[in-house]
Amino acid sequence: MFNFRLVAVFLSVALSFGSPLSAQLNYEGSSSLGDSLIPELAKDFTAKTGIQFGTINPTNSAQGFQGVKSGKAAIGGLSRLLTQEELKDGFANRVIGYDAVVVYVNLQNPIKNITIAQLKSVFSGKIVNWKDLGGSDVPIVVLVKLGGEEGGVVGQFKELVMAGESMASPSLAFPSHQENVEYVASNPAAITFASLAGDKKTGRILSVEGVDPSRKALLSGEYPLARPYLLIFKSNPPEPDVAKFIEFVFSSEGQAIVQKFVVPVVSFDGKEN
Repeated sequence: MFNFRLVAVFLSVALSFGSPLSAQLNYEGSSSLGDSLIPELAKDFTAKTGIQFGTINPTNSAQGFQGVKSGKAAIGGLSRLLTQEELKDGFANRVIGYDAVVVYVNLQNPIKNITIAQLKSVFSGKIVNWKDLGGSDVPIVVLVKLGGEEGGVVGQFKELVMAGESMASPSLAFPSHQENVEYVASNPAAITFASLAGDKKTGRILSVEGVDPSRKALLSGEYPLARPYLLIFKSNPPEPDVAKFIEFVFSSEGQAIVQKFVVPVVSFDGKEN
């Protein structure tokens, strides 16, 4: 006699174990990707393919790498290049677009350009008055994201600007870069840095070393604070659903979504820039 109870128990056990976490289509990593870009890509990917995208966990680039390494995540997101140590693990990685760390000042601030050396001096506390940068004789109000030490934007700024020198305690620190930018928009003496991807035109972006963060400058590497957005995943070969998602990201539809947030790497003629 067919044992329905035995079948039910077998199915229950199978479902409880499920497929390996690495086979699930999910994301962990940089919040610069995970807060908005990945959710929109996932939504359109599912609508087009019917393949469900699971958990999207915006954390930071380091946790994105560890998530893939541990099998917790099928796709990791980094808003920086892989380190030499991380490259040893041999994960596939694809740059999907380019963002930039940009420096915001108030619209009333007369400063238009700042050098890397000046930025370093401002955020290390060596320059504390705008007059030393050619501005008004007022103290500089420095803002840095609260608790952002491990985040992609802060990490990239430390690497590209601070070059090993410690950052001074900021004048103010809000929980998000956007809150910092909004404060700068209301205070002519304030300065902060954030991701270009989140720009809402509320403040003025300074050129750095005389270069604006334009599409051309980001793709050519001319803008000194450019940073890549990349996805990492286990290969040899990648899980089928992961491969399909990566293919979608580099399609004209996927890159059109990327373009809403950052500079895409693929032009709409299908060629990588």
